[in-house]
Amino acid sequence: MGSPVALLFEPLVLFWRHDQHLRSTSSIETHMALFIRSEMLKEPATFQHKTKRRSGHTRPSSVELLDLSQPGRVRVGHMLTLFGVSHSTLYKRMDEGLCPKADGRDGGRPYWRTETIRQALMN
Repeated sequence: MGSPVALLFEPLVLFWRHDQHLRSTSSIETHMALFIRSEMLKEPATFQHKTKRRSGHTRPSSVELLDLSQPGRVRVGHMLTLFGVSHSTLYKRMDEGLCPKADGRDGGRPYWRTETIRQALMN
């Protein structure tokens, strides 16, 4: 019994042989067909595992340059760092009213004004 690759392409090889007998082939066509057959029968390249898919949740962001005393916007990653929670916990606390809801969305991405976060952290 042949390798799985050979079995996969065996009907193609048999078709080529049958077609070869029905018409006269030039030496170039024969060499091309043999080259194609030899390439098909080679072992496939080593399988490479896909990289681990990300969960789709936001990762905590650095807040070193974030100044809550100045007007600005705070993103989800900053919120995770400021409140010390995970993405899921942040949204649970927002539903429970323990964390402020987003002040708006910019292209589908939620943001909070720095004044809102400053008041929430003071309480």
